Amino acid sequence: MNAKPSLSQRAPNLLSWSVCIPTLNRFDVLQINVRCLLVQTRLPKQVIIVDASPEVERHRSKLVEMFAGTGVDLIVEPAAARSSAVQRNQGLGSVSADVVAFLDDDSLLFPDCAERFLEILENDPDEIIVGLGLQNIDSLPPVAQPLLEATSSSKQQTNIEQKKDGTTANLSLLSSLEKYRLWRFFRREILMQAMERMFVPYDHRRHRPNGAMPSNTYDLMRMRHLPGYGIVVRTHVARAEPFNPFLLAYCPFEDLDASYRYGRHGLCAYAAGARLKHFEVEGSRITRLQATSLGVSNVAFFVHTNSDSPLRHRALFAIYVLRRLIGETLKDLMTRRLDFPQARGVLSAIPRSFGIFKRTLPDAQEWYVEQQREFLKRGKPLEKRRPIELDASSTE
Repeated sequence: MNAKPSLSQRAPNLLSWSVCIPTLNRFDVLQINVRCLLVQTRLPKQVIIVDASPEVERHRSKLVEMFAGTGVDLIVEPAAARSSAVQRNQGLGSVSADVVAFLDDDSLLFPDCAERFLEILENDPDEIIVGLGLQNIDSLPPVAQPLLEATSSSKQQTNIEQKKDGTTANLSLLSSLEKYRLWRFFRREILMQAMERMFVPYDHRRHRPNGAMPSNTYDLMRMRHLPGYGIVVRTHVARAEPFNPFLLAYCPFEDLDASYRYGRHGLCAYAAGARLKHFEVEGSRITRLQATSLGVSNVAFFVHTNSDSPLRHRALFAIYVLRRLIGETLKDLMTRRLDFPQARGVLSAIPRSFGIFKRTLPDAQEWYVEQQREFLKRGKPLEKRRPIELDASSTE
């Protein structure tokens, strides 16, 4: 039996790619992200950084040093708003490549990541696949490992502190339960720990793309949603389906919404082998209660903006809220968060969500922006730390 040729042996016309990164007060990890981009086996045409911090010019001057002699165009823009969705759209406006990769500032690519996802798209000349989700793995890229160790051992205080997901014992227990089908059902359907369960589909009469996955892309797994820390999409599709511009701050589920709409133009898939490490830095994040609450009301806003069957989808949203309330309450109990921040987050979103539905869309857009602004003011102030600046020559 003949072995299949590798993707690189069959690559037709080569595609160019650009990177778009929204950031806020996380220059420490952003520099490491950039180091990983500059050692890709296929370099990007552009790296576009939309910075919502007050020190954009200082960041730009440091980054320019890092890009000297690379042949990669660097664009650093001050953000029009502190909104990851608005920042992504702003960066998209400067993209001149065939493909755009939307990354978080703490998404650290392995050296062959771009090579892998570009080969998949290049071997799909009919453009059946329009978007790819990158593979998040536990280990660090070789460039990132020493840089993170250097910052952690520094006497300066940095912003590179990972989000806390639970104790090692708890994580080990949860991992051991994954072999049981009943637990997987409980996690997915009751705790709703799956992207598909955190969203209300709003295209009841959507045109379904014809055809299956291209035969020369092997066994790519089709996905309805792509993860925001690593989305790759054909540029013309990204422009046709921008991120919702009425979301503020961290914008929970902006990625689920945009990538769901990519599916109007073709298929989205999981790009196994296109590896990155999503480091999930704690700094500049909103509170747990705020993230849960805005996640729920954002879904209401997506439905109100896009639904082709409003009554049907509002009923589905009501069921979704009830399921989220049960799931978040159980998660709070399981992790001994007895102030129930996630359950309270769901409850606080209910009046805001139904306030969206009772307004016309133009009124709802203006009203929801103000509602988010007021709600975010109630969160705890973020601790500001002076970022460490890496030596411009530190690429090994």
